[in-house]
Amino acid sequence: MSFPLDFPANPPIDYIHSGVNGVNYQWDGDKWTTQTTSRNSSLGGNPGVNPPLGAVVGDFWFQTPENHLWIAMPNALGSGIQWVLTSLRDTPNANTLP
Repeated sequence: MSFPLDFPANPPIDYIHSGVNGVNYQWDGDKWTTQTTSRNSSLGGNPGVNPPLGAVVGDFWFQTPENHLWIAMPNALGSGIQWVLTSLRDTPNANTLP
């Protein structure tokens, strides 16, 4: 049985909506994007305009529409994380394996 997703009509920017399907969605002012939880990030790149909520060191974030892959690393102060760019889509030969 499937259930329709029911989104709020006028959410504020960055509003997080938990769908009946167990997926979190974030409003960017124009469209809803998915927010995968950090416990699932080892299975994928957490696609979205904004970084995933609750990320921990080692989590990935695939930033759309820029097509950049980021990894959460410890920040310089030793508390929390910082996002470090791992690749650029427009890098020459980026899709070529050695």
